[in-house]
Amino acid sequence: MGVNLKGSTDKNVGLILIKSKAEEILLINYACHPTILNSNFISGDYPSSVARSLKAQSKVKREVIFLQGAGADLKPRCFSEDGVKFRYGNSFDVASIANTLVTSVNNILSKKMISLKLSLTSNFCQINLPYNLDPNAKIPFLKGGKNIYNKRKKESHADGVTVELQVWGLSKDCSLVALSGEVCHKIGVNAKKIVNNRIPFFLGYSNGLPAYIPTDIIIKEGGYEGHSSMQYYGHPYPIKEGAEKKIYDALKTLKSQ
Repeated sequence: MGVNLKGSTDKNVGLILIKSKAEEILLINYACHPTILNSNFISGDYPSSVARSLKAQSKVKREVIFLQGAGADLKPRCFSEDGVKFRYGNSFDVASIANTLVTSVNNILSKKMISLKLSLTSNFCQINLPYNLDPNAKIPFLKGGKNIYNKRKKESHADGVTVELQVWGLSKDCSLVALSGEVCHKIGVNAKKIVNNRIPFFLGYSNGLPAYIPTDIIIKEGGYEGHSSMQYYGHPYPIKEGAEKKIYDALKTLKSQ
C-alpha cells in the first residue's frame, strides 16, 4: 500500500468523441482510484474536476462521461514529502492531477481521430472465481459480514466470488470490456491486449462490486488487495490463484462468439 514509483501502471487514456454541429459528448476511460480527497467528503474528486474543465473549455455544448478503468491497485500521485506514504489531498491537489488528464484528452482531440463505422455487438457471461479454502487463509468476518455472505450464497456461489464480464463491440476498431469488482490494473491491461482493437476500453466496477479482483502475483503477495480486503465485501476466504486465467479464458470465448 506504499508508494512505488517504479511499479507498473496503465498510462493509456481512452477517448470516444460523439458530436454534432451543436453539441458533443466525451467518453474518457482511465485507470486510477478517484481518492485524492478524504473519504469523509462527498465528492466527485478528480473525475468531476476533469469534466468541469473540459466542459468550460468547449465552444459548443459538451457533456463529459468518465469511465473508471481497472484501478484497484493504482492511486493518484499524492503522497508525503519523503515520497513513502500516500496522503489525502486538497482541492489544489485535485485540480493539479485533473489537469494532467485534461491535457492528455486535449492532446488526443488536437490530432486526427479514428472515425468509427458502427457495428454494434454485445456478449455476457458470469464467472465463478473460487476461494482459497486453506484454513490458514481464512479471514474473520467484520460486523455484518456474515449476513452479507449468506445473502450472496443465495444469489450466486457459496464457494467463490461471482463476477460479470461483458464485451460491447462498437466497431471493428473499438470494444468496451466491463468486469464487476475492484479490478487490479494488470487484468485490465491484459484484457485490452486480448480484444486486440486499435481502441480498447476496459471498465472496472461494472454491474456490481463483489470484491477486489487481484492478479495471481497480488494473491501470492497477500496484504490488503490479495487477502484482507475480502472481509470488507463479506467473504471468509481470499480468491484462489488461477482466477486471472479464468477471466482471460472467458474473454477469449466471448470475443470469438
